[in-house]
Amino acid sequence: MRRGPMSEDPQFTTVSMPDDYARQTDTAVVYAPVVRGGVTVGHVWASATEAAAGFLASPAAGTASRPAAIVWTRRLRESKAQGLTALEALRRWTGQADDPKAGHVPADAEGHAPNLAALEADKG
Repeated sequence: MRRGPMSEDPQFTTVSMPDDYARQTDTAVVYAPVVRGGVTVGHVWASATEAAAGFLASPAAGTASRPAAIVWTRRLRESKAQGLTALEALRRWTGQADDPKAGHVPADAEGHAPNLAALEADKG
C-alpha cells in the first residue's frame, strides 16, 4: 500500500530572528515618551551602559499601546541588527515624524531612571 504525502514525516527548518537587545537591566536607563494622537502610549527605554532596550506600554493607554509596542519592537530589532548600541537606537527615533501606529518620540523629552524597575514603578 502506498502512503500519501501527508503521511510522511515533516521536515522542519530552523528560522532565525534578528537579535534583540536584552529586555531587562539593573543599570541606569534613559527613556522617552512615545506619543500618538496626543496620548502617551508608552515609553521606549535603553540602558546607558548595556545592550538592553525595550518598549514599556502605558497602562492608561490600554489597548492603544499594542500597535506601538509591535512597531517599537521591530525598530529596536532592526537597530540591533545594524549594530547600534541601545542608546543610539533610542536616540535614532527622537524627533522623527509621527507614525500612525508607532507614534513619535518628542525632541528633548529624554528622562533618566536609576534602573528599569524604577522606570516600571513610575511609568508602568
